[in-house]
Amino acid sequence: MRLGPRVALVPALGPLCGFLLGVATASDAWPHAGGALRGGIAALALAAAAFAFVALRPRACALAALAASLSVGVAFLVAGAGADGALAAAQLIGAQALAAAGFAALGRRVGAGSVGAGAVTSILLALALTGLFWADPVAEHVPERARWGLRQAVLHLDSATALAYDAAHLDRLLAPGVYDRVPLANTSIERPRAATTALCWALFGLCAGLLAALGASLRRG
Repeated sequence: MRLGPRVALVPALGPLCGFLLGVATASDAWPHAGGALRGGIAALALAAAAFAFVALRPRACALAALAASLSVGVAFLVAGAGADGALAAAQLIGAQALAAAGFAALGRRVGAGSVGAGAVTSILLALALTGLFWADPVAEHVPERARWGLRQAVLHLDSATALAYDAAHLDRLLAPGVYDRVPLANTSIERPRAATTALCWALFGLCAGLLAALGASLRRG
């Protein structure tokens, strides 16, 4: 069952609530960059969960994603991230919302059910937010010539790391707890950019959503 435009406010507010909760529980108080990063990661996680579990019609979903991205962007602006940081945060939140909605819609279309599709989508996007930490172990299981490319691809899809660089303005690869225990942080790997990462996830979500819609059309036909 898909819900209408009014209910779209529920997932639209989720990321902003996540941001405020993340900032409130950060070790360094607002508006420092560490607090903004923690709040931003929480917002990304809440965006994934909210849009994965709440099924919306396409128009309502687009409006909710826009509202979510704008609200978190404004929050970053208030936190002192600057216009460029706010834009980066907005792009990543909007893309996360579209990806979650698209993947969940495809999951429901193939018969996973609302709960199952939402759960799988949330887990998938949560794993992507931690790609920085598992890229190296996974790369060890592929041929050596492909390892660097795999690490780079995973890092480019890590929205949390892209948010750290372009929204919170933190060099995450050099942060304590990362540089000393993540091998790729000691390499000349290219840092992810918010615009590129957001574009990738938005396209993934739109493609998944189109496949779900095509499946529904074929079933009706």
